[in-house]
Amino acid sequence: MRTGCPAAIRPIARRRDRRRASGGRFFLSFVSGLTDVDAITLSSARLMRQDTLGADHAATAIALAAIADVLFKAAVSVVVGGRTLGRAAANAFALPPAALAAGLLALHSLA
Repeated sequence: MRTGCPAAIRPIARRRDRRRASGGRFFLSFVSGLTDVDAITLSSARLMRQDTLGADHAATAIALAAIADVLFKAAVSVVVGGRTLGRAAANAFALPPAALAAGLLALHSLA
């Protein structure tokens, strides 16, 4: 039996699938990204290949999961490493989420 966050997210994912709401999918991608970006990447790619999910939605879900992952790692470095490491981590981790957010804005403005 699976435990942890992925097991807790499964009922939410089923409920989301029933509603087919993009907002729910994006929220779930962000929350899942806090623990595992690979799962969202693989599932979004599979859904896109099956024509269940558009390429723009798949890219958005993966980017949101990656942003959540980076933010979580930055927060952990602050908590574990203290203020000095936290400041360095904030500087290092600021660019990837900003670049992903800019890419998402460009993607959705072109679509």
